[in-house]
Amino acid sequence: MYVGARQTGAPLTYWSHEGVELACVHPVPEDDLSPIVDFIKDEVVRELCEGWNVTDEHGVVFSLRRYEAADHPSYDVVVDEDRSVGTFFYEGGLVHERVIVRDDASAPVAEIETHDHIHELNERHGSHLARCRRTFDPPGNDVGDEVWSVDIERASDSLDRRVLVAAPLVCHLIGRLKRHFDPDSAIATSLLIAVPPVGGVLIVAERAMDGLYWLRRKFD
Repeated sequence: MYVGARQTGAPLTYWSHEGVELACVHPVPEDDLSPIVDFIKDEVVRELCEGWNVTDEHGVVFSLRRYEAADHPSYDVVVDEDRSVGTFFYEGGLVHERVIVRDDASAPVAEIETHDHIHELNERHGSHLARCRRTFDPPGNDVGDEVWSVDIERASDSLDRRVLVAAPLVCHLIGRLKRHFDPDSAIATSLLIAVPPVGGVLIVAERAMDGLYWLRRKFD
């Protein structure tokens, strides 16, 4: 199946290889996020930052919650409103991402590693569970335009299937960052009108930066 925007500016959705829409991804408004955080000895360990609800015609299939950890962000797959069935713990690398996948008891049972552009989700004893791949990533700075695919190869005794379905969405969210400065080129466009030479140089610089980010993502 695939997850991403089916056309420029469209919301994130899941769809099958046959093109049938399976579910929609809805960002949770910041005001609706739970203020609950995890504490250990009065120290904040995880703070809830973002959330997404993945829904089909029957309701919420699962929710994804991003927590800003002390060193690396993590993503919980939540069902029944508050029960975590798995966690993706992101350990960013210099070239490739590495993600530890924990079960509902917070035991590390699998991991995602990148090999030849394939993000492989394997159980720790070596069994292949799923393969994710970025199948569409146009040059530019729109983080919503890319599309990921996932092939779930086998069921896991230690992970809920919804954790495997969440894997490509997590890969999309932890992918290489795009340009944060003037992301919509509003400043560059204004300067192009007011001070054409300066605006022109800034637009060229931003496009070059977009190209560099795009090349970096191609090594994932």
